[in-house]
Amino acid sequence: MRFFLEDKTHQNMLDTIKHLPPDTLSFVLSDNVPGKYSQAELLEIMRALPENLRSLRIDVSSMNNLVDSDIIDLINVFRGRDLIELMPGDNAMTRPAVQVLLDDVMRTNRENLREKEGSLMSRLLLQLDLNAPTVSAASSMDSEMLERASGVNGMQPG
Repeated sequence: MRFFLEDKTHQNMLDTIKHLPPDTLSFVLSDNVPGKYSQAELLEIMRALPENLRSLRIDVSSMNNLVDSDIIDLINVFRGRDLIELMPGDNAMTRPAVQVLLDDVMRTNRENLREKEGSLMSRLLLQLDLNAPTVSAASSMDSEMLERASGVNGMQPG
């Protein structure tokens, strides 16, 4: 699911985020009002976003007023989460120091997500293997079925 929220107050935004469906994977945060959100409000909004969010577009005019260290704090919120795509909608996110950190966080998150998904797949395959009959059990079942079938038809196994 993808949600696009724009021009909400800080509290309205937090309330809306709290009620997002758990399967929300993509989110667009947008406003056209410079200075609408403080750095602390933006930080609170970022922290409230779902942990399993994969894609986020930030098009917030307020970010243009922030210094690099403030924007870096916002990006660091997503370190270690499932977010693998953070699309900057303004020039503040493309500043060199910000871009270096953004690239690092997204690369690390992609690697972590691949590991997590690989681990989940391995556990699933292991579980399937544990539930599957073993080769010897399967071959003994085949032998029993063959004996029954030949006995029903009046034929003796040869």
